[in-house]
Amino acid sequence: MKKFVLLLFFVVPAAYAQQLHVFGGWAYGRTNGNEYLAGTHGGSYDNADLALNLAATPVERLRLEGQLFVDVERGVQTTSIDYAFAEWRISDAARLRVGRLKHPFGIYTEIYDVGTLRPFFELPQAVYGPIGTLAEAYNGAGLSGFRKLGKW
Repeated sequence: MKKFVLLLFFVVPAAYAQQLHVFGGWAYGRTNGNEYLAGTHGGSYDNADLALNLAATPVERLRLEGQLFVDVERGVQTTSIDYAFAEWRISDAARLRVGRLKHPFGIYTEIYDVGTLRPFFELPQAVYGPIGTLAEAYNGAGLSGFRKLGKW
């Protein structure tokens, strides 16, 4: 199943790619106290991340979007799918998304991994860490829309 998802959201959009974004970061970490996140006693250059974001519209009402994230921290590599979803535009006012979706609260989850848009290499762990309060994405379906409420 995972291979099918990779094929659907990364190979197919690459053929029709209308948006392709690659971004990443690299950090040196050294500490004389406790080892935490990127910091080690001897110092380490093995802290890097890279993300590939693809989006395509193979037909007028269908949009495929996905983001693959690779992280190396202290020499240990992890790979994850940040999000991968299909969006069907029902009308100008309604859209249905299915898959691993970007978190619907705020705009920040769209730039979660873009290191140049945040003040530190690592995000605050109390909020964005493994036991934090903010998720980057959720699995399921979502219905969203836009409608003007009078003349402003």
